[in-house]
Amino acid sequence: MNTDLGILILPNELLIKIFKLLLPNPLDTVLSSPETDEPPVPLIVASVCRSWRQLVNAPDLWTYIRVSERHLNYLTLFLERSKPYHFDLIIPSHLFDAPDTTNKAIIEKTESHFDRVRSLVFHKISSRDFERYREILPTRSAPNLEFLHICCLSQSWMVPVEPAGSQAPIKPLLQNTDSLRSLSVRGLSSASLLPLVNLTHLEVRGYSPTRLDFQKLFSDCPGLQTLCLPAFIKVFDDENYPETEKEIKKIESTSLRSLSFGIEPDHSGHHCGCPISTLVLPNLEYLEVIGNEDIDIGTPNALGMHFLDNLSSDSFRKVSSLCLKDLEMTEGDLMFCRNLISVTNLKVDRVQCLRGLLKDGVICFPHLTSLGLWGDVNADQAELVSVINACLPRHQPSLQVELCHSLYNSSLLFNEGINIKPLRSETRPHLARFTSGYDSMDEMDDHAWSDPSDEFFDYGDEYDYDYDHDYDHDHDYEHDWDDEDFNEDFDDGYYELEDAF
Repeated sequence: MNTDLGILILPNELLIKIFKLLLPNPLDTVLSSPETDEPPVPLIVASVCRSWRQLVNAPDLWTYIRVSERHLNYLTLFLERSKPYHFDLIIPSHLFDAPDTTNKAIIEKTESHFDRVRSLVFHKISSRDFERYREILPTRSAPNLEFLHICCLSQSWMVPVEPAGSQAPIKPLLQNTDSLRSLSVRGLSSASLLPLVNLTHLEVRGYSPTRLDFQKLFSDCPGLQTLCLPAFIKVFDDENYPETEKEIKKIESTSLRSLSFGIEPDHSGHHCGCPISTLVLPNLEYLEVIGNEDIDIGTPNALGMHFLDNLSSDSFRKVSSLCLKDLEMTEGDLMFCRNLISVTNLKVDRVQCLRGLLKDGVICFPHLTSLGLWGDVNADQAELVSVINACLPRHQPSLQVELCHSLYNSSLLFNEGINIKPLRSETRPHLARFTSGYDSMDEMDDHAWSDPSDEFFDYGDEYDYDYDHDYDHDHDYEHDWDDEDFNEDFDDGYYELEDAF
């Protein structure tokens, strides 16, 4: 083997840190397929050369556990080898051919390790299958759980939750979750999740709180920084608000930095009156509002009806990023936007009357430096370009405009002082896939995911692993696998894993 390669002489401690970077992020798993056709990182590392093989004994490299029904018997091996480190557990239940027996086996194998779980992801699990976990989870302590994602395939989020006090108490989903920082829930009543005193990120689809519930949310989560509410549902009509609700005029949160919410059709009128309209957010930096995509012209007055009547002198004054989708800008919206004096980044997608946001004399964000335009801006492109050109050089010394592919042919119309760039897909509004109706998780056909039998490359015997790696001499290659110093404990576990793949 060529020993001149620098990476072969790096200390094991540094190599482990490098290889840990290959481990997937549980959040990335949520946003894409939880199943890939790559073998686990420990197998990849062990297949390269003898000098790296001993690294597989490092528990750090076994902390990302993606359950496979085909290789379920190796779940125990991952759990044991990851000791004493905290681990991430991803359960893609929708891929299981026999979910009843598979989920039961997962519980039996993992329940004694819950004190080490760091991230727990239930991806596209049916309501029926999740009930099995609901029976066992409340009896387990998860003191190190930081990230919990539950995507429950249930349309229960479309049914408004009964007002507080009219439903039986629901016992907490987990015990001792003081370490929990990020919680993402879909298809599950949020009543079973609070209080979470150290929570900083909360995302609940189909949340339908009363003002009292909303007030309790912020009091129970005093450090909440990010609140994401796709398909936010009103509990009461404007005419039917009880007096106890009307008494709550303002709900202030000084910790919240990011607010995203999607509007259902029940939000309408001059003043919505839903809990969001009571918010006072003096330190908010990111605001994202997604209207109803089923309305051709977009949801009108979405900003005005929620924020204008309760706008204080310091609320929303620190918002630097504004993201809008499926909205019709009305005079009420523009009046609210005039208070957003700190906006530097504006991204819009299918926004009617967008010209009003930029037109000189109505509102021109004085500090705007970045403008992102998606395909359908519901405006004549030439006219919109002329409005943007008018912003220079009188107001913005520099402006970067990001255009999606369908608008990029308009780039030559802009003034030379405007920097034109293609719009990256990851800059699309975060809530775009969570708007009313089915989201991308519902629409995706399970057959489009990799088949469980093909979820890993078909590796043959041990010689196939090093097929693409250069050796100076053939005997070096063979000697790797006959090394008498090879750790016997690893040898047993590794060849068991290798045989499985």
